[in-house]
Amino acid sequence: MTGLGWSIRIAMLLLVLIAALAAWLGHAVLDGGTNGWLAAGGLVLVSAVAIAVVVERHLVGRLQALRAVIARTYADGDLTRRAGTSGRDELAQVAADYNRLMESFAIIVGKLLFNSIEVGSASQQLIGDARRVASGS
Repeated sequence: MTGLGWSIRIAMLLLVLIAALAAWLGHAVLDGGTNGWLAAGGLVLVSAVAIAVVVERHLVGRLQALRAVIARTYADGDLTRRAGTSGRDELAQVAADYNRLMESFAIIVGKLLFNSIEVGSASQQLIGDARRVASGS
């Protein structure tokens, strides 16, 4: 299970535990006939749906927060905005990668700004030199 986030690992573990519980219930109620199997199946289904809803809400909420940060950064061009990187799962890694990307973009834009100022200053100096040469000839 390498590469899977903690929330997915927990969900998988819980599903395995539910499957084991269902097998135990199935074995225990084997003599109970169809009603025992229906009860075990219902328990498994309700538990699996509950786990899926909890994990889905957790992941979707974090994805929406990351998407909102990206959308706001795109809308206003603020390269200093950062995404939250709480956790150690894949979403936290994506958020950290986004933050590094924005840091890199900010450095590139800063260098471009510095270089454009230098070019502007050099061009003003060349214009001044050209005027002096033209007036001196």
